[in-house]
Amino acid sequence: MIPARKLTMVVMGALLLASSALCQSSAATHITGVVRNSAGKPQKGATVEVFAANASALLAVETALTDDKGKFSVASLLPGQYLLRVSAPAFLPSIQDHINVAQNAHLVLNFTLSTIFRAEEMLPARRAAGLDDDDWKWTLRSAENRALLHLLDPSLDPSFAEERGGSNEDRTTTRLAFMAGGGFDGLGGMPSVMTDFNIEQGLSSGALVFRGNVGYGGRDPDGMLRLSYARHHTGDGFELPEVAFLVRRTTIESPRLLNSSVNTYGLSFTETAKFFNAVDVRYGAELENASVVGPQVYFEPFLDAALNVGADGRVFYRQRWAGLDDPDNSPRLSVSGQGLALERGRHQEAGYEHRWKRNHFAASYYRDSVSNLAITGMGPMEDAGPNLADAILAGSDLESFTSNVGSMHAQGVRLQMERKFSAALEASGHVTYGDVLYSSLPPDALIGSLRAGLRREMRPGFGGDIKLKLHRRTEVESSYNVTLGSPLTSVDALESRSISTAPYLNVRLHQPLPSFIPGHMEAIIDIRNLLAQGYRPVMSSDGRTLYLVQAPRALRGGLAFTF
Repeated sequence: MIPARKLTMVVMGALLLASSALCQSSAATHITGVVRNSAGKPQKGATVEVFAANASALLAVETALTDDKGKFSVASLLPGQYLLRVSAPAFLPSIQDHINVAQNAHLVLNFTLSTIFRAEEMLPARRAAGLDDDDWKWTLRSAENRALLHLLDPSLDPSFAEERGGSNEDRTTTRLAFMAGGGFDGLGGMPSVMTDFNIEQGLSSGALVFRGNVGYGGRDPDGMLRLSYARHHTGDGFELPEVAFLVRRTTIESPRLLNSSVNTYGLSFTETAKFFNAVDVRYGAELENASVVGPQVYFEPFLDAALNVGADGRVFYRQRWAGLDDPDNSPRLSVSGQGLALERGRHQEAGYEHRWKRNHFAASYYRDSVSNLAITGMGPMEDAGPNLADAILAGSDLESFTSNVGSMHAQGVRLQMERKFSAALEASGHVTYGDVLYSSLPPDALIGSLRAGLRREMRPGFGGDIKLKLHRRTEVESSYNVTLGSPLTSVDALESRSISTAPYLNVRLHQPLPSFIPGHMEAIIDIRNLLAQGYRPVMSSDGRTLYLVQAPRALRGGLAFTF
């Protein structure tokens, strides 16, 4: 029989060993921390997953959720090496690996979750100082932009990935914008209220983009939907092979017209090729069906080619049709004796471009051919119906109209210089000399005699564009372009619809705002022809004063959300 004193000592020793084991087990399995966003705000409901580092299957051994203060706690872990992953909706996952959990250890791990936009800002510099401005690749000229050369390697430019469908990752990016304003004509210009959306789905083989907008300026809404698939290019060229399908509806509130809407269906493709490491080619075609006067089906080829001349020069040729290929702009509508007519133009350009240090120069010759050229007018209209005798089509706002002046053939030359002063400042300037339409009518002349008084003249023009990026991603772009002599059209009119080439003084501002929802929010202000230049008075048949303009003064503003 065991004495009572020895039995007591055995029981107490067993209790001490058990207590020590429990304490060691508890101490060895305690991981705590706080999850915040990039602004330091605690994130409630974030998921914290713990994976064994040596496990063959990616199965979490422990999972926890953060509380309303962003805190989490993980216990019951055996000693060893682990990986922790924290995820939350609208944020990129955050991972910490090689976490050694030992006995008698209390680990504190804090996590910061970032959106894709904040993560882009935190990326390390891609190039060494001194190489950022001069070490770049030749790239094909964009059909939507007159920029001479891309100053950075596009494969390293994050904005390029966003514009062309993102990376190969299976990630969805959504952008939603609400815009409103006044002054834009309702006949191929911008509607007074517009909702724009862009959804990009990254795929392992490319990217799927669903883009569209709905605009309200009259009785019926306008709209556009464009679905495209782009396969990522693996060569030196950056243009992505793409197949796209577009549907557009443009309506005019004109009760005198039998058909006051234009429905358009288009199918297009673009492809790139490189020959002998010296010739870059981007080519494609577009098939369209538009419910307007004249041909119902259009087939338009597209070509953009460049031949490298040494290390610093290129000879280029470009041909495209300026019609319905730009999803951001509505087709320019006017009226003829047969009904609604659609403005279409063919642009051809050939020239030479050269780089010298941070400067880029280009000299080119172009030829334009435009059918159903629509001159924009402003002024109070009697009703929404067209005046067929004067070839005037009133917009749905009754304050704008277009006048069909028939066909125009133009040619000219263009000299342009572009310079990137720093990562925050870019500037370009150009001088042009080419054909414009000029009217010799006096101010009291009737608009019905506009066609008879038109003549084509060679006129000089000049302009420039400045892009400035300020702190916290604020972006300001301003341009001024003018053609001497106050003509009705600008030099190289088919290339004057973007803000960098639009007539007269234009300003655009993108200002990021504090977001009350996950994602990125910014304010947008877009001002065209700020000084209201180029207004030429004429008289309507009922004695009203109207104004013919290259571009009306307009102001639009709104909010854009990116998720």
